Amino acid sequence: MGKIIFAKFFKGEDAQKYEHMLREVLGDPEIQAFLAQHQDEINEDGIAKSVSRLYEYLQVKAKLKQGDERQTGGYTPNLRISNHMVEIYYAPTAYLRAKQAARKKDQRFKVFNMPKNTKQANLDDFAISGQHGQRLEAYTAVLEFASQVIENPQVFTKGIYLQGSFGIGKTFLMAGMANYLVEQGVQVTMVNYPSFVVDVKNALSDNTTSLYINKVKNAQVLVLDDIGADQSSSWVRDEVLGVILQYRMQEQLPTCFTSNLSMQQLQEEYLAVNNRGEKEPLKARRIMERVRFLAREITMEDQNWRNPETNVSYEEPDYPQGPLTGFEY
Repeated sequence: MGKIIFAKFFKGEDAQKYEHMLREVLGDPEIQAFLAQHQDEINEDGIAKSVSRLYEYLQVKAKLKQGDERQTGGYTPNLRISNHMVEIYYAPTAYLRAKQAARKKDQRFKVFNMPKNTKQANLDDFAISGQHGQRLEAYTAVLEFASQVIENPQVFTKGIYLQGSFGIGKTFLMAGMANYLVEQGVQVTMVNYPSFVVDVKNALSDNTTSLYINKVKNAQVLVLDDIGADQSSSWVRDEVLGVILQYRMQEQLPTCFTSNLSMQQLQEEYLAVNNRGEKEPLKARRIMERVRFLAREITMEDQNWRNPETNVSYEEPDYPQGPLTGFEY
């Protein structure tokens, strides 16, 4: 068959090159098996016209076998019959599919000035036993919340207001929950609230505060981490936090919080006192109505897991700052 094919189309030096390609192609066991499997779909003439593609297939496969993926960019060649001729199509390798899935997951989890390991937190690594027996309750509540969001995305799910002492794992638990959600295709935004407030204030100079607020308020699932750890002001309370919570309440979007303060303390010690030391209880109550609508309070007390030697005293961390440096896109 080979002599008939190349003699029909080529002469001289071209015929020699073609014969070389043809022998290599028809001598390959994989191609032999492919042609035998599809012998009813392709004839001798179709094979003759497909030799260059079959040869390309062999060359690419050889490079991939040597570990050279530059030509294919993570895709592997495959053969199929189209219009009685052989056609090459490229499909992503298992490695590339895993890499693409990881990239999509990473894009679903947006963080703002959170610890570097936030996106690696796993619920399986959360210790459910502790000194006060409340870690299991918190873990169960968080898992139930996540399950409801996944199973009934069109139905409003009341979030979690997780409060407790410093360093007991509140942020880790919420980050683990966020990763669990993004693995199931849910988009989550997790914000270190004190850092967010600093950047919103800095954005006043170039009138981009709405950019920050919109990115947070529109999140499919939002976690406001460490709320109450900074010094509040009337403007931040009413024009930033109030706007975010009002929108999420109206749109019934799942929202969670972590705090060192109970809900009562958040209202009386954080929201009710402005930066001038003046009491504004009515405005604080208005904000808290939105917090209570969005989330239920869960208390988790335990030893300081982050700094066991500092269980008695705690020093406030320095929160990172800088316009738009906190958001990951």
